[in-house]
Amino acid sequence: MVFTLKVTGPEGIDAAFEDFSGTMIRYGLQEPTDQLFKAGAMMARSKAPVKTGYLRSSIRAERTSFGAKLLAEAPYALYVDKRVPYFSDAVEMIQRELPGLVQKAINEQAGRISRKYFGG
Repeated sequence: MVFTLKVTGPEGIDAAFEDFSGTMIRYGLQEPTDQLFKAGAMMARSKAPVKTGYLRSSIRAERTSFGAKLLAEAPYALYVDKRVPYFSDAVEMIQRELPGLVQKAINEQAGRISRKYFGG
């Protein structure tokens, strides 16, 4: 059982994420996004309760074609997270940090475009 955070909704959302993958590379978001999700995985691993170590070892961040995802693959990961929010806390941290990361990349790109076309 894989415990993931997945965006669901109209089919257009998936298409938008697929279109966004090129934009992520162009705006320089892929590497910072990877680092943010790796930090989320480290946070989840550090907060996960340990009995055998399997839950902690099953937590990882993975790059996808449209960004990244955070996984906890132990079959009981969701049950444990309901009692000790190790994974939920990591997801909340990513949700807090990601908009600022995107805005910073957009501002940097806007600055590059401005300098390219208008000097300065």
